[in-house]
Amino acid sequence: MGGPTFGIDVRGVEVIRFDTHGPGGHWHDRGYDKLGAGGSHIDFPEGVDDVEKQLVWSLNQVREKTQQLLEEAEYPDEANSIDSEMLNAATVAVDAHLKKEGDLRPQAIAQGALEA
Repeated sequence: MGGPTFGIDVRGVEVIRFDTHGPGGHWHDRGYDKLGAGGSHIDFPEGVDDVEKQLVWSLNQVREKTQQLLEEAEYPDEANSIDSEMLNAATVAVDAHLKKEGDLRPQAIAQGALEA
């Protein structure tokens, strides 16, 4: 199991979360902190089954649907305050960072931070 986890917080509350773990990967909406892991868990769409596809899909969701997802999670004011240009720039930067750093799991195992 590998791949990053990232999400969208509102005032310190995790609302949306993407767990791009390859097999077993999934995401959470409508308020991860509010509903808990089981109440907000959604499997990735069929065919979105490896880390790379899950990252692409997740970053596209952030770019294209953050406003809708925040509204559905009952954060209408925050949804209306989304700056699309800033959001797009941030997702491009996240994508570039992940491509530059690559898979850090082997390094974490070698350093003893994770067990294989």
